[in-house]
Amino acid sequence: MDNIINAPPVNTYIAELDVLIEQLTPKQRRCVNMYLTGQYNKSQIAGMLDVDAGTVGSWLRSGVVKEVVRLQQAELHEDSKNEIKALTSAAVNTMRELLSSPIDGIKFQAAKDLLDRNNLKGEQKLVIDKTITTVEQKLSSLIEDTMSDVIDVELEED
Repeated sequence: MDNIINAPPVNTYIAELDVLIEQLTPKQRRCVNMYLTGQYNKSQIAGMLDVDAGTVGSWLRSGVVKEVVRLQQAELHEDSKNEIKALTSAAVNTMRELLSSPIDGIKFQAAKDLLDRNNLKGEQKLVIDKTITTVEQKLSSLIEDTMSDVIDVELEED
C-alpha cells in the first residue's frame, strides 16, 4: 500500500505501463484485470482462465505482472483521489445547506459531523474502576467462608 501512496505522478509512468502491458500474454492481461477488480480470488481467476491456481499466484508474484498491478493500482488511486477532490466543493455546499436546515436534529447532526471530522469534538474520557483479585486471594476467601460455616454448624450442635 505504501508503494501506491508514494508512487510518482501517474503521467510519468503511463508510457512505462503501456510497455509492460505489451510484454504480458493475453491470459496474464485478463488475470491482472480480474485481480484488480477485487471480485475474484486466485482460484476463481484460474478457473476462468483455465490455468492452475499456482500459475495465477506465480504470475502475480512475477516482476512484470507485479509491476503492472502496482502501476495500475497507483493510477486507480490517483483517479479516485482526483474524483474526491472534484466532489469536495459539492460536499461543502451540502453541509452548508444541512447546517441551515429548519429541522434542529439535522442541523445538530451536520454540525456534529463537521466538528468530528475536523477533530474538534469535545474531550472524551473513559474511567474504568476495576479491582483485580488473584486466584490465591479468591481461594483464601472461599476457605475462610467455608471454615466459618463449618464452625457455625459445630457450635449449633453443642
